[in-house]
Amino acid sequence: MRTRRLTPRTVAIAIAAAVTLLVSASSAQAGHWWLDSYGQPVHLGGLGHTPTLGVENNATNPNVRLAIYRAMLAWQTPGYLGIIEMPTGSGTHVRAADGYWGSTGWVGLASPYYYNGANVLPGIDGNGHTHHFDVSMNMTYLGMSHLNNQQYYDAVACHELGHSVAALDDQTGTDPSCMAVGYGQRDYAWETDARFRNPSPHDRDHVAYLWATLH
Repeated sequence: MRTRRLTPRTVAIAIAAAVTLLVSASSAQAGHWWLDSYGQPVHLGGLGHTPTLGVENNATNPNVRLAIYRAMLAWQTPGYLGIIEMPTGSGTHVRAADGYWGSTGWVGLASPYYYNGANVLPGIDGNGHTHHFDVSMNMTYLGMSHLNNQQYYDAVACHELGHSVAALDDQTGTDPSCMAVGYGQRDYAWETDARFRNPSPHDRDHVAYLWATLH
């Protein structure tokens, strides 16, 4: 199963304010997509242009629940992508939860699933499409003293939602973004720099290009 994960290095993001988006197709095309083996962005399929995606917020820790909710607000991109909270069990596009999964090597994990006939299987189909993503927040690491704070929860939730709703890979370049948490940011930059708890303008170019141009 292909997944994208946030690893528990010394890592790693204020909620996005209203933004005026100037779409740069060339910027998005040259960006940090999560690509399948055919070079196609890994993303939710069958939704058409400018969709509204649903997120089940099933976290039990109240601070993690808040972080997931903030990430939903942060990734909304007016005119291109809407995100709404859906009740548990609704079987919607993204299903987020926390849990003690042990020393797995990941703090946050976005896992795709797709339909193959009547069966739901881990992974993607031949077009990079998924049916839904499971987003997992690993409290084994998030409960550690140096990571147990709202800023880090916000950073991780934003990062994993970015994989799920924007087909974005981990950012190892210089773009200050929650997608760089654990990969391309200064140590603990997420604590004092809100840019590492939010999507960047470049990330929003990706959102717009994915949902308005590729679909």
